[in-house]
Amino acid sequence: MTKTKLVALTLALCPLLGQAQNESKGKAFTLDECIAIAIKNNPEYQSQVIRHTETKLQEDMRKSAFLPTVHASLGNSWDLGRSVDKTGVMQDRSSQSLSISIGANLNIFSGFSRLHELRSAQLQRSASERSLEQARLNLGMQVTQLYFSYLTAERAVVSAQKQYQRSTDRLRYAEGMYAGGKWGQDKLANAEANLAQMTLALTQAEGARDEARLSLVQALGLQDVNIEQISIPESIKLSNKEVLTSQSQVHEAILDRPDIKANSLRAEALQEQIKAQRSGYMPSLSLSLGYSNNYYKVFGLGADVFNLPINEQFKQNGRSYIGLNLSIPIFDAFQTRNRIRMSKLSYSLLQVERNNIEVRLRKELETIRLNMSLNERNIEATRASLKATEKAFALTEASWRAGRATSNELSDANLKVYQTELDLYTAEARYLLQVYLLRYFLKHE
Repeated sequence: MTKTKLVALTLALCPLLGQAQNESKGKAFTLDECIAIAIKNNPEYQSQVIRHTETKLQEDMRKSAFLPTVHASLGNSWDLGRSVDKTGVMQDRSSQSLSISIGANLNIFSGFSRLHELRSAQLQRSASERSLEQARLNLGMQVTQLYFSYLTAERAVVSAQKQYQRSTDRLRYAEGMYAGGKWGQDKLANAEANLAQMTLALTQAEGARDEARLSLVQALGLQDVNIEQISIPESIKLSNKEVLTSQSQVHEAILDRPDIKANSLRAEALQEQIKAQRSGYMPSLSLSLGYSNNYYKVFGLGADVFNLPINEQFKQNGRSYIGLNLSIPIFDAFQTRNRIRMSKLSYSLLQVERNNIEVRLRKELETIRLNMSLNERNIEATRASLKATEKAFALTEASWRAGRATSNELSDANLKVYQTELDLYTAEARYLLQVYLLRYFLKHE
């Protein structure tokens, strides 16, 4: 099937599906709006947004590791009471002590672990962004499937209502013929049975429609929504990139998927983490510096002789210090080695997960393309079948009204039209659904 035929068929299907929608009583929800509502109200997606925020904070923490730490302290204490001096006499020895200090520490070298940890945090944040994108796509696919299930169920109700009205008209005709003495009671009873049968079909169709609506409403996270507040999607056009014709295009489409990119980014982050863990074998060097001072005052008779002014004490009691600390790892009970081994195992698991994702995506894509082709052929065949069954039904109804056909023959012809209409609606909706799934597969939000 060429691209032109595909687009033409798609554009032709949208107006047909549009017949299923009753007149809107309020603001109609388009498919994109339904997806936006689901994303806003979905608790799992909102939890993932919070986890993504955590990865941003982790990155900020890794950046802060390059900054020095600064600390300051201020203390004041009183020692109250009496004590014995050096002559053995009890004296009032109450005193006050005030101390201040400020210091800083700077990690000069830690085996490049901070650089690798920062790079790992940046990759994890990017992977989280891709995961968020994939979560939106998955939610969009889920809502789209429920959306088209509802549209199909609504179309079935419309078809059942039409057949119900036809059965009602035929019953009235049969009642008139019976009252005029032209028909027997058997034909009237068959017309009544046919109406009862279509009443059951209409009831079942409405039940399926309501169930589909409930599933959609629950997926949107809404308490209630009117049936009429759902609108048919606008015309769909497939671009050249969406009509995949070669294996290379398929491979590129798979590699461009957010879940594949997220897996690759997490694998790169694990490699950076392994490099950071290997820094545990290397020495570390840190710098510390600071300044401190204190003031001391004695209370009691004659204590003023010993108490220097606070400014004089601060001039004499000041103390500065600076130091370098070199730490060389000798034996850490194999903790660094075991951490590296665990990270390597996690990396291997990510590689296996990537292969599984690629296989799954390839199967999904092949299934979507196959279903599009099958539903296209089903649409063409069902349209031809519908024309034939409608023609046969018209002829049978004319014969029935003339008394040449039985009520059973008319009922069978009516059911064939009804079933063929349902088959056509289903094929049309499934085809449009596959088009949307293909667009989601190709990451078109």
